[in-house]
Parts: sequence; structure tokens; C-alpha cells
Amino acid sequence: MSLSNFELIYSLIFPQESKTRMASKKKFSPADVTRSKETKKIILPVGMSYKQAIRWIEAKEQAEETVRSYSRDINFHPADVAVALSKEIEDRYGVSIGKGKPTFFGVDPPQMRSIPVSTTETVAAPWGRMTFPPLNEDVEFIETAARMKEDRVTFVCQGAIKEKNIPEIEGLMMAVEKRVREHSIYRGKAVRIEIKRHPSMGFYLADDCDPQFCETGVRPSDAMFEESVQSRLDASIYTPLRHFEATKRAGIPFGRGVLLAGKYGCGKTLTAGATATVAQESGITYIHLSDVRGLKAGLRFAEAYAPAVIFGEDIDRAMSGEERSAEMDAILNTLDGVDSKNRDVMVILTTNHPDRLNPAMLRPGRLDACIEIGPPDAATAARLLSRHSGLPVEECAKAGEIMAGHIPARLVEACNRAGLFALSISAGQTARLSSDALVQAAQAVVEESKIGGSGPPAETSQSKLGSAFESILRDNLSRSSVNGDYIIVEDQD
Repeated sequence: MSLSNFELIYSLIFPQESKTRMASKKKFSPADVTRSKETKKIILPVGMSYKQAIRWIEAKEQAEETVRSYSRDINFHPADVAVALSKEIEDRYGVSIGKGKPTFFGVDPPQMRSIPVSTTETVAAPWGRMTFPPLNEDVEFIETAARMKEDRVTFVCQGAIKEKNIPEIEGLMMAVEKRVREHSIYRGKAVRIEIKRHPSMGFYLADDCDPQFCETGVRPSDAMFEESVQSRLDASIYTPLRHFEATKRAGIPFGRGVLLAGKYGCGKTLTAGATATVAQESGITYIHLSDVRGLKAGLRFAEAYAPAVIFGEDIDRAMSGEERSAEMDAILNTLDGVDSKNRDVMVILTTNHPDRLNPAMLRPGRLDACIEIGPPDAATAARLLSRHSGLPVEECAKAGEIMAGHIPARLVEACNRAGLFALSISAGQTARLSSDALVQAAQAVVEESKIGGSGPPAETSQSKLGSAFESILRDNLSRSSVNGDYIIVEDQD
């Protein structure tokens, strides 16, 4: 017969009576001494004497004073939980008291953690060992820490708690988790997370660097693209973000992979800023990875704050070359749907070199959309010049033809220089821009771009991306069979 902790203490305090009680087979079972809000009566079982009841209560009291170890994980980012815990303790108990932690070298002082809660604000939250009413500060404490769990940084609370206070602490932790779910500092916000590399763990979310909030305000209209490109960005990215519920009702998966390909300076990073703005306005978490090779770790963070969109730049850093590596496989599995497609997490990746990507990356099904963001054509260049120069679009048409195929940064440079050309044309009388001044500036910038071969490329990344897709599709279709309206492609990876 196994004894409960309570029964064990009773038997140690009253060994002779315990033996006599068990041997005499009383008509009542071992007493369950509990508190109840339902009654103010002390009710004894039939056959129990007052003396026995007193001793049971004394044993219960001693059991409740026993200090036990406590541990509870909460699967959100530690900084998010720390803020919620600080507010919950303040609401319930008014104050928390930091405790020094004994170490081999002495006692570490109590900690206060400064946690960003917006682009301009931080809050101070207790971290490490602490105590608060109703805990006995001489023997009871809880200790907060970060823990790696299934590729995710999570919050863990451990401590030494008297048995009578464990329900109180468990209730506190449940309230904290509820507060994080309902009032997270990260959910629906735009943040950047720091990815680090460990020799054995690979790429992981740094637990010593809290997520930083991103500045928002860039609009999709701020990045001027050709009409066909803008239409695809709207359909593949902005529409699902703006109309998340409608997308779900229509049976269209929000979890999707999008590749933005194009040369340097064509607006991919500006698209990231616009995505962050649209996501935050729509209550969807935006997560910018410091290193795209930590995509799997970013996904684990995103799962806790879904619906979410992850943005990772320069995927070719991890996915270039013909040979597959474990690092590549981790990213491919993430994109495949093994890890992400059934979750409300959109993944947007960029590359300046689509021709360098491993062919497995471009396999149909891994990416739902591949959008080429190339240099502007003449009409788009004219609109960009108009925005930055203040001249009407029609007065920028000729300069737009000159600068077609050049990255937006060069168009901005032409507008900046146009003021100098205006001064030159007017012999120093005015710097007011004119069509002629803008044309001369555009010609100068184009001529200078030829130095070092930095003008428009003969072959665009779009043609390289198309060739890669064509080759892969042809190879896959040669191994496929047709079933009704669907082409079934065998997975060869």
C-alpha cells in the first residue's frame, strides 16, 4: 500500500497511532483535510475522535509547510512573458522582491530586465529569482529563465514553493499565460529577431537579444513597380494580409511561400517595409530575420504569434550550389509544408541571384509565387522621377526613356543632380527644376553608370529564373502522370 505525502508525515509524527489505526481497520479512510468555501463547518467522518481529527489537521499543516520544487514552461518568448508576469504580480500583490542567487563565487544580485515594448519605449521587469506575498521570502522563491525547447526559445519558471502555495503560483502562471495570449507585446506588431549560429545547434533565435520593433509607415505605393509586378505583389502578399479572414473563408491557405527576385536596389527591401506596414495595420505579426539561414527558428517564433509573415533576405546565402546540405534540407522542409503550410505563417524570401539557387529550391510546390522585381521601364521611371522631382509625369517622360532599366537609386540621384543642372542652365539664377535640367541629369547618371559595367544588364534575372523553372518543370513533367484534371509529380528529393 503506497502512502501519500500527507499520510507519510502523519505516520512519522504519530507512528504508534498510525500502526494501531491501520491494524484496527477503522470504518473511515485516511482523512482528506481540505478547505472549502461551501461551508464553515468542521465535519468529521463517523468513527473519528476529536483527538484523531486534531492530529490529522496538525499533519496536514506540517505537510503544507513542506517546501517543494516547482517548474512551469510557457511557450512564448521569455521577454513577452516577463512583461506579463511583472504586470500580473503588480496587479495581484502590489510588489515583487528580487532575491540574490547563490553561486560558487558568491551571491548574484537581483536583476531588472529592460525590455523594448515599442520603437521608443522600454519597461523594466524583474528577472531571475524573486519573491512576493504570500510567499515566505526566507525559504520560498520563483526563478525565471529562458530555455531552448524544440528549436524555440521559451519561458520557464522554476522555484521552491511551500505545498500550500503551489495552487496560488499555478493560478498566477495560468493568468500570466492568458495575459500573454491576449495582450502580447509582439502579436500583431512588426519586429526584427536576431539569429545566431551555434557550432552544434546551427542557427537559432538568440535568447540574449530581445526582438526589436521595426519602424513602419512605408506604403506599397511608395515602391513604384511596373503594373504587372505591382499586381502580383498585391495578389500574393498585400491582399492576404489585408483580408486574412476572407482568405480563410475562401479556403485559400494563408501559409505560403513567396520569392522576390531581382538585382540590387530594385525595391525588394522597400517591399519589406511596405509588408511590415500592411501586416501591422491588419493585426498580423511581421517578423524580419537578421539572417535568413535561421528560417526554421523564425518559424518557431512565428507559430506562437500567428497569423504572421516572415521576411528573410538573400536566401541564396543558404541555398546556392548544386549539392544539398543539412542546412538546405532544413529550409526546404520548412517551405515544403512539412513545417509551415498548415500554419498561418507566410514566408517571403528575396534573392539578388536567382541563377545561383539550388534547383530543389525552385521546385513547383515549394514556392507559391516567384515575382521578378526588375528595374523600371520607361513609364515607371517617369512616374518615379515625377515623385522625386515634383515635376508633372509628362515632363519626366523623356528622362524616363533615358533611365529605363536603371535601378531606382539612380533615378533619385538624377533628381538630386537636376537642381545643379538647373543652376547651370540659368547661370546661377534659379535651382528650380525643369524638364531640360532633368534630362541632362539623367544623361549624366546613365553615362557614369557605364563605368565599371554597372549599367542595365544584358540578361535579366527574370530570364535566368524562367530558364531554371522551365528546366525543372520539363524534368518533372517527364516523370509525371495525368489523373483527371491534375498532374501528379513524383517527389524525387
